Amino acid sequence: RVTITSKVNIYSYGILALELVTG
Repeated sequence: RVTITSKVNIYSYGILALELVTG
């Protein structure tokens, strides 16, 4: 099962990747 913490980590990674691409 996917925990809330895991979802938050994945979400944070997505934001980080987006900033790296658009930065």
